[in-house]
Amino acid sequence: MLPIRLNIMIVHAAQDPWAVGLAGSLSDLGVNLHWSRNEDEVLGLARRGPLHLGVVDDAIPEIGGLGLLRRMRRHGLDFPCLLVSRESDHRLLRDALDLDVVSVILAAQYRDTLVPTVMKVIRERYNVVMPAGRDSN
Repeated sequence: MLPIRLNIMIVHAAQDPWAVGLAGSLSDLGVNLHWSRNEDEVLGLARRGPLHLGVVDDAIPEIGGLGLLRRMRRHGLDFPCLLVSRESDHRLLRDALDLDVVSVILAAQYRDTLVPTVMKVIRERYNVVMPAGRDSN
């Protein structure tokens, strides 16, 4: 269990393997997982209490992950976010950097990168040490 209860939001387009895998990896750590599929749900979650980390799918219908992140930032939601994308190019990386995205994770490589990156953000941003064996690369 974590010494504080973190609120982690997963914003995804569907039950993608990366979202299910991340939720499974975090389920026994004592974090509050919040699921969202669109801007209204994100804003509603943010109004109910602090969000500590967001993991955003770039394939969100209509608006896309970057569009959702732009709107979140315009609404003052400045908690750390990761972007999960099916493919990456210089423009996506530059736009993500402009939106203060901590990291862009390729969906096909989520098993090797997503959970360790989430654990690293939690450790560095909130000074929370994760249980042994959870934070290895």
